[in-house]
Amino acid sequence: MASGAWSWTSQRQSTRTGTRLATEAVAASALNRAVIEQAKGVLMGRTGVTADQAYELMSQLSQDTNRKVHAVAQDIVDRATVRPEDPAGQDHPLLSGHEG
Repeated sequence: MASGAWSWTSQRQSTRTGTRLATEAVAASALNRAVIEQAKGVLMGRTGVTADQAYELMSQLSQDTNRKVHAVAQDIVDRATVRPEDPAGQDHPLLSGHEG
């Protein structure tokens, strides 16, 4: 009987852990999508590309630099929101105003 109780408790804890991890994954995914959408907006506004072209630019840079698209997008957003007096903020290849 004790073994059965342990099994049920262990399974219940495992289910809670799985549910928590799934919830965290969904939240992280939503944040990643939001950053990618922000970066697409930055690229669209600065370079005049379409949303699909902006994503393709980020995707290509992601592959070229072996980084996740989300990381490339975060970099674009970070550099686009830097103060004007910070010259390092605008040197991102996708923010140069021309297609590579």
